[in-house]
Amino acid sequence: MSSRLKKILPKLISENQNGFTAGKDIMDSIFLVSEVLHSMFKDKVKGMAIKLDVSKDYDRLFMASKLVRWIAICFFVASILCVNGETLTTSTPYDSAGRNYDLGGLFCATIDSNQTLEFRSEYLWTAYYDQAGQPMELSLCGTCIQVTNDSTDKNVIVRIVDQCQNGGLVLETDAFNAIDKDGKGKHDGHMLTTYKFVGC
Repeated sequence: MSSRLKKILPKLISENQNGFTAGKDIMDSIFLVSEVLHSMFKDKVKGMAIKLDVSKDYDRLFMASKLVRWIAICFFVASILCVNGETLTTSTPYDSAGRNYDLGGLFCATIDSNQTLEFRSEYLWTAYYDQAGQPMELSLCGTCIQVTNDSTDKNVIVRIVDQCQNGGLVLETDAFNAIDKDGKGKHDGHMLTTYKFVGC
């Protein structure tokens, strides 16, 4: 029976599960948390860490889905912005077309608001935060990055119009969906991506 389960379980268990999983060790998670906390203290990064303790193995945590999503956002976005060169990427409904590509209220409004409609509407939008944990420089406003979803290998070019408050990348919903071809990003509420600056 165990040999039959070996074929099925990897499809059912999250790749993030380290404990009680063949070829993985629960200590991997402890080392990762230790490295993140050490980096936060060393670089004097402001933030918080949340530890959820499950009293018994296999217990289930029954909570409102909205609360679970908030905890996930706090945990993933505030603590793990870049792991092994991959950037945590979420989405937001900028609705650039619906607002007639008006940058009012966005970080780059003072820089790019006087740009032509063609300039503001040529690419979908994104918010950006430096991988080193530094606030975004105004000089990055209006530049473009090519974002690749490492799960689907799909990419999209987006224009930086805003600064993330919590780190990583926050793509306009249409851009997020364009590279989320397997639906995993929507299901998880985030995806891991790589990006590079490109001309635009």
